[in-house]
Amino acid sequence: MLKRLECMVSIFTKITTGVVFVTAVFIQIFYRGDIELGVEILWQDLVVSAVCTLPALLIPIEGEREVSKCSMLIRMLFYYCFVNVVVLSLGAYFSWFVLSDWKQVLGMAVAIAFVFAFVMVVSYWAEYQTAERMNQKLKGRNR
Repeated sequence: MLKRLECMVSIFTKITTGVVFVTAVFIQIFYRGDIELGVEILWQDLVVSAVCTLPALLIPIEGEREVSKCSMLIRMLFYYCFVNVVVLSLGAYFSWFVLSDWKQVLGMAVAIAFVFAFVMVVSYWAEYQTAERMNQKLKGRNR
């Protein structure tokens, strides 16, 4: 249970980092700084990040049952679709973009893909580094 909580916090942190970065870029591109924002944008970013963290429960962690590559691919596709629905729905609700402006909707879709890829790459890299450290420790023990 603690391992799952650590995983969820880690993913939430990565998602929030990506969302804050993309929010700044999106505002700069589509609003060119001609907009006044209140603190609510920060709360909105946190809400979106938290909701987008929930499907990470589908991703197996160390010590859980192995899943096939096909099953993992299906889980990741579901996760990506879920994130798209959540961000586009909440983004429209929070008035982050105008649904009738196809450029803004496309920009949001690109932003979603960027954050999703960022989180996946950083997560994979962190797991790879952990595996490398474990392998080095095992090599040291076997000597």
